[in-house]
Amino acid sequence: MRRISALVIAASCVAGALSTWGPAAASTTGCPAGATHVVRVRTAAGLRGALAHAVPGAEIQLAPGAYVGQFTLSRSGVSADHVTLCGTRDAVLDGGSLRNGYTLHVVEAQWVDLVGFTIRHGQKGIVVDSSQHVTMRSVAVHDVGYEAIDLRRNTTYSGVYASRIYNTGRIYPQFGEGVYVGSARNNWCAQTKCLPDRSDHATVAGNSIGPGVPAEEIDVKEGTSNGLISGNSFDGRSMTKASSWVDVKGSNWVIRGNTGRDSRVNGFTVTVAVAGWGNDNVFLGNHAIVNASGYGFKIARGAVGDVVYTDNVVQNARDGACNVPEQS
Repeated sequence: MRRISALVIAASCVAGALSTWGPAAASTTGCPAGATHVVRVRTAAGLRGALAHAVPGAEIQLAPGAYVGQFTLSRSGVSADHVTLCGTRDAVLDGGSLRNGYTLHVVEAQWVDLVGFTIRHGQKGIVVDSSQHVTMRSVAVHDVGYEAIDLRRNTTYSGVYASRIYNTGRIYPQFGEGVYVGSARNNWCAQTKCLPDRSDHATVAGNSIGPGVPAEEIDVKEGTSNGLISGNSFDGRSMTKASSWVDVKGSNWVIRGNTGRDSRVNGFTVTVAVAGWGNDNVFLGNHAIVNASGYGFKIARGAVGDVVYTDNVVQNARDGACNVPEQS
């Protein structure tokens, strides 16, 4: 009963979040309608100034065009008045070099919304560090050197919704994840004072990820917990450096209602990268068209309490639907 109740609550939260940010909430600028404190920018210099001086309730509207360079946002909103950066897909933050820099870096900020625009180039697309309540909605991230979107350094209650991610890892395919949550254990000392990176309560929902993503479409690192991966579409045709669309190394994650096609080996996996993690994750209502040699769902030996429900659908997985007994 504990699991089912948590799943119902998580599903209703995602449905509410997505409906709130549907077409009716957006204007022709790609920005949420009804803002009272609008800052319009047309140049990279103007954008840097607006980000540096943003106040609660500010809506920074990007005019169509290219904004070349790396940009940082360290200003916070409040729960009733967020800081919003928004535009149409024709407003493009272009990081330039694929080898250096984060095209958009959100650092130590709260109650921030990133809506509608495009990120391209840069070593990484969007990196969110040490922040809370940062949401990305309807953004496009593509043609980056490493990962598209990172949530890390104890970033909590943040998420990626209804966005488009493709052509990652253009310089280093092995680091070309679509969405990366947390940090690997060998980076904890650099990122979180040698403690687990507790980037908890993350949501990744309603996104289209791939093709052109050589690593995992979603990589959930050890140390993270209580997240949700829901309603995403995965295209694994370009996967060369990963064995599954989604690899969960954290605990107490819900993975539901996703559809994947064309993996390299498996569809969805749980990995025990650090003892005590990789436990109590739940998979239900997913559709895995694997077209490869592995399983639809592969749970690592040593993982405890992970549940794969029988309502998952698996096609063309040579080894079978799941390597552990499924539950109804």
